[in-house]
Amino acid sequence: MQYDTSIIVSAYTGILCCEIDELIAFFRYICGYPIDKNNEKAVANAVKLSGPWLEKKFRWLKTIDRKDCNKDNWESWIANISQQFGSRHNVMPIPAEWWEKLATRMNREIADELRKLRIASKAKPSLN
Repeated sequence: MQYDTSIIVSAYTGILCCEIDELIAFFRYICGYPIDKNNEKAVANAVKLSGPWLEKKFRWLKTIDRKDCNKDNWESWIANISQQFGSRHNVMPIPAEWWEKLATRMNREIADELRKLRIASKAKPSLN
């Protein structure tokens, strides 16, 4: 599924450069479980867990410096990134086998909590 660079960068950096509903839909798609946009911990966990997957697929994300973005320049910051790397990208959901890799790389407690959410919701990646 194609996503705007602003959504991918938001998911990777945790810096909101798109509409929150777009970011939540993106996380629902790649992570395969529901996220409450009002639950800051759930959103932060999704950022942590999706980061390695996004970085593997989009190596250019490693070149982004979060320190270059602030509340006054975020629009030009994301516009420059979009111009440099393209405005839309094809993104695939995180595959099931990746969850185990994430669990060993990231905080085991967070990964276990998110796996339980996936199982509890019996969610499959949404195409919305």
